[in-house]
Amino acid sequence: MAKLQMQRVYLCALKKDKKDILETLQRLEMVEVRHFSQEYVVNNADDEDVLSTKEQVRKNIDNAKDAMEILKTFAKNSISEPFFLNGRKEMSEEEYSNYFLTEYKNDAKLARDIVSSNKTIKEKKSEISQLNAKLESLKPWENLNVPLDFEGTKTTKLFIGTLPNNLSKIQIEEMIIDKLSGSQKKVEDIPFELEVVSSIDVLTYFTLICLKRDENSVYEALRMSGFIPPVVDGDKTVSEMKKDILEKIEHCQNEVSSLEKEIISKVDKVDNIRFLMDYESLRADSLDTFSKLHQLNKTFVLKGYIPKKYIDDLKHALTSKYMVDLQFEDVSEDDEDAPVLLQNSVLASPVEGVLESYSLPSAKDIDPTSAVAIFYYFMFGLMLSDAGYGLVIFIASVLGLVKFKDTLEEGWRKTLRMYALAGAFTIFWGVLFGSYFGDLFDVIAIKFFNMDLGGRHILAPAWFEPVKEPMRLLTFSLIVGIIHLFAGMFLKAVQYAKQKNYMGIISDVVLWYVLLVGCIALLVRTDMLGNIFGYNYESIPVVVGIVGKYLAIIGAIGIVVTNGDSKNIGARLGQGLYALYGISSYLSDVLSYSRLLALGLATGVIASVINMMAGMVVDASGKVVGGVLFAIIILGGHIFNLGINALGAYVHTNRLQYVEFFGKFYEGGGSKFNPLRMNTKYFKFKESRKNV
Repeated sequence: MAKLQMQRVYLCALKKDKKDILETLQRLEMVEVRHFSQEYVVNNADDEDVLSTKEQVRKNIDNAKDAMEILKTFAKNSISEPFFLNGRKEMSEEEYSNYFLTEYKNDAKLARDIVSSNKTIKEKKSEISQLNAKLESLKPWENLNVPLDFEGTKTTKLFIGTLPNNLSKIQIEEMIIDKLSGSQKKVEDIPFELEVVSSIDVLTYFTLICLKRDENSVYEALRMSGFIPPVVDGDKTVSEMKKDILEKIEHCQNEVSSLEKEIISKVDKVDNIRFLMDYESLRADSLDTFSKLHQLNKTFVLKGYIPKKYIDDLKHALTSKYMVDLQFEDVSEDDEDAPVLLQNSVLASPVEGVLESYSLPSAKDIDPTSAVAIFYYFMFGLMLSDAGYGLVIFIASVLGLVKFKDTLEEGWRKTLRMYALAGAFTIFWGVLFGSYFGDLFDVIAIKFFNMDLGGRHILAPAWFEPVKEPMRLLTFSLIVGIIHLFAGMFLKAVQYAKQKNYMGIISDVVLWYVLLVGCIALLVRTDMLGNIFGYNYESIPVVVGIVGKYLAIIGAIGIVVTNGDSKNIGARLGQGLYALYGISSYLSDVLSYSRLLALGLATGVIASVINMMAGMVVDASGKVVGGVLFAIIILGGHIFNLGINALGAYVHTNRLQYVEFFGKFYEGGGSKFNPLRMNTKYFKFKESRKNV
């Protein structure tokens, strides 16, 4: 278990080589670039060019993302994201370098065209909706043989519009006459002619013609009656307007169809869009790095961190092509600013993700990955503890590693290794406890082969059966917990030794070992513990209890005396007593490991219940029909049981590491080594590093 030693690197080179050097660093994935202080960052004419280029790159990325989604939509799900185990497609450095010269402009235009075509399609569809709405609004006026904006002749006025409610011609005439009766003229002197064009439940569409001289009086009468002129107007008749609208709709539909075919024809260019997206993402990362550089008139300086083991590789890659000056500085072990990169064995490295999910080690911490790995596989297997389930997990993980060995990304490679090892430990505990898909083989033997097992098992446990001896498993679980906690305390002592804090080793580790071992020795000689765990406490030698008593006293006194830093004796003793109160947390921590019992029993019990239900179906339906139903129940039930219990084992194993184990020694808070890298989604270089 190790954190790679970091060195601070300073790179000085000619400004004309800046872009090429940054692209080289990006491909090497060795250097994490850090910001210079603002006072050293020089603003110059290049900044405007960089900002302009960054803006264009961002637009191209957005266009590529939008184009990708558009192609997926038009391809009707025939385009999918690459299968995660297949990894990214490989490309050579030469292909990448030639891309800008040969394909870049065409692909950028391709993305823009797809986005533009889709935008036009949306606009045309919106226009079609508006035209259809306009067409719908013309339907009530279909019987009108004059344009809707026709207002009459020199001597007449024509009103075209609607009145509320479904009214007859007589009702409207009576209503208008009633309103006209309040005017200064006599009703008989205001002639008009009204025609109902059409009507619906809430509106009546009509025309009314009167003399020009009576326009105001008639309009006022109509207004008071709720008159509303038509929303649609025009200098053509309704039939002519309808014809024009239908022609426009047909034109828009043809244009939409043409554009959709054009987009569909570009579905096979999806890799071009993906490459454009990755290429521009790399350019964006490189351009973002520009703001971190110290730039002078003709040179620039880069500051960052590099793992010491890669220094020679960096020198060879840069000095052979460019005029550069490289300077390196050692990083002190207590430098909190230095990033963290872990390097572990093939067995331990798979659980680096578990550690990273919590927090990477700080400068003061050691790398606990190897210790975490040992207990992680052990506890995961103990919680799942079924050889059948373990075999499924192991085979699935190994198949993934073998079948996709050439394409797997490193992160998934580690994950599959972790589950392969966890599956192997699950098989181990399943054999010890005699659980093979619960008691599936016993049920098959009894229901299908009429075997009388007489309480025996086809595959007997190599150690004991947890369902029959739960207290034995609980005892073992708590012992595992004590060992786990003691291991955490030991790592704390290692950290103190690294910091040369020898007093801390005595006060925070050794004396607690003495106290806890003494308390355990005392408890095993008590009737209470004997009754709980089912053993004869008198069979334990008396000397164990006596030694335990004195160890507990020595440990308690030592903790009280050494765990205070105040000059005042009373305050110092108070601090010591408070530290001694921490023994209660050890009790709760040890009891937390009872979850090993709970989850271990749950897997086997649920599996046995599933087998029992399937067996009952065989009894009720016979061996033929029942056999089919048996297979369905067994398959579905065990998949479900494996899923929920594997998830439970994963969650609770993590919990025991994060809370109980790390709580004894680990602080965390380190920042992950984040080099300028080929941060792509779909493509990668064939020579791209896998260990950074």
